[in-house]
Formats: sequence, C-alpha cells, structure tokens
Amino acid sequence: MSAVYLPDDARAGAQLRAEVGVVLQFLYNPCGGTDALVPAIDRFVALRDGQKAYARRLDFVIARADYDYQMSLVDIACPDWSEEQQREADELNASVADATMDRMDIVLKELAEKGE
Repeated sequence: MSAVYLPDDARAGAQLRAEVGVVLQFLYNPCGGTDALVPAIDRFVALRDGQKAYARRLDFVIARADYDYQMSLVDIACPDWSEEQQREADELNASVADATMDRMDIVLKELAEKGE
C-alpha cells in the first residue's frame, strides 16, 4: 500500500470524490437528523472505513473536507417542518444517498480491478 497520492490517483478518484460529495449533502445536511438516515449513514461509514487503498481512503477525506468547506460558506435556513415532514424528507434523502452509493460501489469495484 502506497502512502503517496499522485496526480494519477487524483484523476482516478475524481468520480468517487464527486459521488461522496453528493452523499454527504444528503446524509449530513444541517436540516436533517431523524433515525431514517441511520441505515444510509451506516452504509456510508462502512464504505468509507472499508477502503484498503490509501488513495481511495484519501478520496473520502478530501471529499469530506470539500463538503465541510462549502458548508462553512453558507447560512442555512432550515424549514420549520413537523417531525413527520422531516422524517419523510430524510427518507427521501436516504434513498438518493443509497442510489448514489450503489454507483460508488461500481466505481470502487472498477478502481480495484484496475489496481487503483
């Protein structure tokens, strides 16, 4: 395992970082937070923590840092929803995140097959 992240690693991981960025928006948005998100968050954490390749682990870190930076630049006005409305919104967010993680599974498999 190489502890070096080269330009080729950055290019190879670009789609993964983009997909991680999408997932973060849906799972860690400042207006969510019901237990409807827990299964999708658990899946994301397992994907992130299951990476053996240094470059792929770093892609997750970079995507999270990018998300945190973007969120630091904006003020969010959350809707005044009932608990039921928030749960419905979180269920939808979890569904979108799961679909995105399905794509991430494919990307990670392809990168592993290429040895990246």
